[in-house]
Amino acid sequence: MSKDPFVIQNLYDAIRTEDIQSLVEILSLHPHLINFKLFYGDTLIHEAASSGKSLVIEELVRRGSVDLDTPDKHGITPMLMATRHGHVSVIETLVRSGSQAIDIADNDGKTPMYVAVDKGYVSVIETLVRLGSTAIDTPDNEGMTPLSVAAENDRVSTIEILMQFGSQAIDTPDPSGWTPMLLAAQAGHASVIEILVQLGSKTIDTPNNHRMTPMSAAAWNGHTLVIETLSRLGSTAVDVLDNRGNTAIIAAACGGHTSTIETLVRLGSTALNVSNNEGWTPMHAAARNGHPSTIETLVRLGSTTINTPTLGGWTPMIAAAQHGNVSAIETLVRLGSAIMDTLDKFYWPPIPRTPRSGYRDCVKTLNSLGANFPTYLSSDALLQSSEDESAELRYRIYFNRSLVERLLLELEVHDSQAKKNSAKSRRLG
Repeated sequence: MSKDPFVIQNLYDAIRTEDIQSLVEILSLHPHLINFKLFYGDTLIHEAASSGKSLVIEELVRRGSVDLDTPDKHGITPMLMATRHGHVSVIETLVRSGSQAIDIADNDGKTPMYVAVDKGYVSVIETLVRLGSTAIDTPDNEGMTPLSVAAENDRVSTIEILMQFGSQAIDTPDPSGWTPMLLAAQAGHASVIEILVQLGSKTIDTPNNHRMTPMSAAAWNGHTLVIETLSRLGSTAVDVLDNRGNTAIIAAACGGHTSTIETLVRLGSTALNVSNNEGWTPMHAAARNGHPSTIETLVRLGSTTINTPTLGGWTPMIAAAQHGNVSAIETLVRLGSAIMDTLDKFYWPPIPRTPRSGYRDCVKTLNSLGANFPTYLSSDALLQSSEDESAELRYRIYFNRSLVERLLLELEVHDSQAKKNSAKSRRLG
């Protein structure tokens, strides 16, 4: 039973080039190779299906003793292989030759129909339906239907053809509650949202299991056009809270999506100062994640939470400091944050709790602004700023403020520094 690698190579070359004469000669000399499998269980039929060689499949079938539907180790049949590569003629040849795998899924639960939709092969979808596929709404192992996959991948024409062929899954959620509408909103596909509504979807404000609506899903990812589209099509979920109490504006602030926040406010959001279940506002979210332009936008639009603590006692300044966001700290101070001596409820000053792990600039900035430090930090020379550095930093931060405001803030810093020096003198005395 020869498995000479040169013979195997010649056999596969004959399949890929559709050299029927060479194929016949090799199989005549080595008939046992008709059911040869590679390491992952791929058969000669798999190779022919992948390469789009219908004549090879017909010749292999003519020679007999060949299984058209043998799956490889991943559960992929020749039918799935042909579908994956968009070979309509191979699909037709397999069915005509006796394949029964038109709706057989792989190990992930993905049927040929699911794969065709995922790839956006409209002609393959039409062929599968014509040849008898009934898996138009069959989900994969994670509960995703073909229509959901089409929505997530921005396949408008695919959605239309699925509905024409009788799909009933336009509003079907997966086990986590993600509908096609939600998936399209999260991915930023406004055109998909348009077609879903046109085709009858009723889930424009339907949340998933975490109470996230399409509006919130779009806000998390900064998809402003999707938010405008949802609003135009009737969404009223501009300020709906998810399970953690997050609003769409908090979601947008986390990602620094300034234009999204502006759009939400223009569409009627009144949640600029609304906090989530832990007391975090959009201002905290922007500060924590280091988005200075978002902080400025929130203040300009009317946020009044620049000094508001969370339930855990964290002000936006503390949130910025604890995550090493120097630009956010500078912006907060410039816009009026008064936190020089603020401590949260656990008596941690607004400085990173791991200052020796990439937060040195943050600590030096706060030091220049007169923040109080615990002894283990105040004695560390590497965390101190020179007078010139401190002066330059304060000038940069306060430059856009009025002269009176700058003088008052400089006075506050001076008083704070004087208190620290006085305390230090008493300790030395």
